[in-house]
Amino acid sequence: MELPEPPLRLEYIREPLLGFAFGQQCEHPKDGLYLYGPVSGRTRNIVTVGVIGTKDGVGYFKSHLQSITRYIEVEPAKKTDKKDRPHLSDFPGLDETFGLHVDPEALVMRVIDAKSLDEATRQLNHHEAVAQAAELYINEAERYGKNEERNIDIWIMVVPELVFDRCKPESQRLGVALLKGQFGRRQKARVDLPLLADVIDQDAEIIFEDIPDFHRHIKARLLKLGKTSQIFRETTLAPKEFVNRAGYLRHKLAQDQSRRGQAPGAPAREGRACRTARRFGNSQSGRSCPPAGGVAARGLFCFLVFGFALSTLIADASSVFFR
Repeated sequence: MELPEPPLRLEYIREPLLGFAFGQQCEHPKDGLYLYGPVSGRTRNIVTVGVIGTKDGVGYFKSHLQSITRYIEVEPAKKTDKKDRPHLSDFPGLDETFGLHVDPEALVMRVIDAKSLDEATRQLNHHEAVAQAAELYINEAERYGKNEERNIDIWIMVVPELVFDRCKPESQRLGVALLKGQFGRRQKARVDLPLLADVIDQDAEIIFEDIPDFHRHIKARLLKLGKTSQIFRETTLAPKEFVNRAGYLRHKLAQDQSRRGQAPGAPAREGRACRTARRFGNSQSGRSCPPAGGVAARGLFCFLVFGFALSTLIADASSVFFR
């Protein structure tokens, strides 16, 4: 006996309208911010930013911050670009778009010695190497908090490629001249010595309570201090400063991932999501794949908005639970 197959009921849910300044509404957040500005209108939130990194890294971040506080026009179309590019639009600047005012000249800068950072990442034990590298950054934030009265809303950690390559859980550190430290190379956990607990100091072994991940160390330590943080690679902030002999970027940005194996200037390959959308006829929105520029800038916008909201939330929670 065959039972009739129940029909599927499809319901179309319209795109919700988003609110912007002056009571205006728009479907797309980028269009609404460009045309009307944030819902707060003329209200401007001043965000104090602190940056920690090597001398070069701090300079890269300051230059990047200066660029996104100004009006940025869409780059002229190249021969390989499409004639119509509706997914691209000019960026009015951080202040006008998000209502966030960041003064690059008021940037709090803390410089880390590049040689000390390199030596920290070359410790024989991977856990120890990650912990020492993270400690260099954390010490600067803690030292500032103890000696300065000006509050920092967001701490930016700018890391060179050696930190990115050596301070991840799966980092092999092949070809790196390792330095003998306090722990052996194979130790990955605390040594269990219950009978000698009162004799031997094992406080230093706290580094084995978590995986050797620079990102996790930084986030966890700064959250305990009630601070918001974001980590940037130097190659993300200034990609054109890091090219190989052939002129290719050493660090592939998001917009360049589809260009692997292609010569500079060649048209980007179509992404999987775009191919799938076209195959199933889901291309009626009139919007293309993500634009080819401004990925690092958009990442900075997102973390500034999120960071400021999170820091405000932490301050409000502290006033409620610790008063």
